[in-house]
Amino acid sequence: METSFAYPLVRQRAFEYLNPWRADGRPPPEHNEPRRLYYPSFASWVFNSRPGWTTALTGMQRIGKTQMLRQLVGDALAQGIYTPGQIVLLSARNYDIRKRCIMEHVRACQDTLVNPDKDWLLLLDEVQFFEDWEARLKNIADHEPRIKCVAACSAATALKKTRADSGLGRIQWFHMPPPLFCEYLEFRNAWPSRLPRGDFDAMVQARLPAAELAELNKEFTGYIQSGAFPELLFEKGNLGDGSDDESASSLLHRNLVINIIDDSLPYLLGTSDIFLLHQLAMFLVKNGTHPFSQKDCLAKIKAAPATLRRYLAFLEAVYFIRSFKKFDLSRRDPRHRHTHCKFIMENCSIPALVAAGFPDPPPPTEREIEAVVLSQFDTSKPLDDFGYVSFRRQNRKVEISLCHLDIRDWPIMLAAVKWRDDSQVFGQTADDLAYLLGKWRREDDKQPQCFCTSQSVYGELGDVRIIPAAQFSAALGMKRVANYPMLLKRAQVSS
Repeated sequence: METSFAYPLVRQRAFEYLNPWRADGRPPPEHNEPRRLYYPSFASWVFNSRPGWTTALTGMQRIGKTQMLRQLVGDALAQGIYTPGQIVLLSARNYDIRKRCIMEHVRACQDTLVNPDKDWLLLLDEVQFFEDWEARLKNIADHEPRIKCVAACSAATALKKTRADSGLGRIQWFHMPPPLFCEYLEFRNAWPSRLPRGDFDAMVQARLPAAELAELNKEFTGYIQSGAFPELLFEKGNLGDGSDDESASSLLHRNLVINIIDDSLPYLLGTSDIFLLHQLAMFLVKNGTHPFSQKDCLAKIKAAPATLRRYLAFLEAVYFIRSFKKFDLSRRDPRHRHTHCKFIMENCSIPALVAAGFPDPPPPTEREIEAVVLSQFDTSKPLDDFGYVSFRRQNRKVEISLCHLDIRDWPIMLAAVKWRDDSQVFGQTADDLAYLLGKWRREDDKQPQCFCTSQSVYGELGDVRIIPAAQFSAALGMKRVANYPMLLKRAQVSS
């Protein structure tokens, strides 16, 4: 097997560690591990696109991007698409790899190819740490027709800035959300024994015994607590019973402090104020699942508002926290309805169930559904204060708590809409939808799954529209409905 490499010894050892298949020809161990639901779509695009295309995979840290890259390697070897010598994986996590230009790595890799006239696969992990990486990806797309490049990136600041002119349309973007609940059950091997494995629709329709429902509720609690960190899915025990809270907390702390505070922020923001960053990290970890505002941060952290705003914006750019704006629906003028902005940690939020960026089907053109909030509206079984919104309407305070999932009492699916000005609204018509759902439950015993459209965000009760899943998916231009079973199945209410 060809393994010689035009690198100094230290970098050559790092290269050999990242690319063991070049020595033994075997797929990496991740090849046999569980796959994400939309991995087939991602892999199909990578393998079927023409050389010269670059595929960019974005998402928060520790979400499984590196594992997906190594699964691509395993499939490429197992299916004979590429030989071991035609696949190269480089990770900018390694300092000896990071400090050299991408094009220098490309030239060094080309010297090792057994057949330079054949196409080859270049995988770049944590590409944001490479200097001038945006321009280098464009150079690869424009001037290296033999290279099929896949780049994984955690920090999205530069991605958002360059998407409009990225590679003259030759870079395809994928955003990788946290796992779905059905994926969680698959990874944890917790699928109900009475039901066909993987058939989420059958689970919705089934009348499961109380004991199995209780187990599912525990799994759903664990899913909420660990949904953004796939490695927690494989922990022993049930994450919903509190036995692994310390493990989850330590992983959260390690992900935030080591990977983001100590590494990404100082490097990408050019700051040396590590003490302030650690104060912010401690606030986020202790705050846990509760929504917080910039004012809440300033009450605990002594910092200039502009500096804190900059750090919070970066944490959102690396998908660690999510911002949402609250609106006062009593104001007639839409320009004055925005009240303030709050944040919630991404690992505690419900994962985005519609991932814009798939090449097929295309993303929505005017509005895209950014996230879905599961709201039970039954405060008799609170889920450890996993609250999303608290607001006042008609002089009374309305609090929406995220509660245990009960399959027989299916929750409302309340869509959060991403508007043209990038503001996001969570649950401003939650009480209206609860009223409507209660009315339909009395008239129709089918307990339909409901979706809130954009018209209900600024509207009053008479403007709320609930539409069936088929119409909902058609409006988004989505074809593979089965890939999103929690979001797009079993709606039976017409508008």
